[in-house]
Amino acid sequence: MQLREPTNDLMSIAETLMIMLDARATKTQHSDLVLSNRKAVEIVEHLEKV
Repeated sequence: MQLREPTNDLMSIAETLMIMLDARATKTQHSDLVLSNRKAVEIVEHLEKV
């Protein structure tokens, strides 16, 4: 399988996913939720260090 160069469509999808990931992490960190997303927090913290 050959990998293709990212297109604008793929870049906008990736950007949308990052927005959702950040929103989930923020909500988990600042709310008393029954369900939390600690993995989102972990990923966002790692990306902030890079």
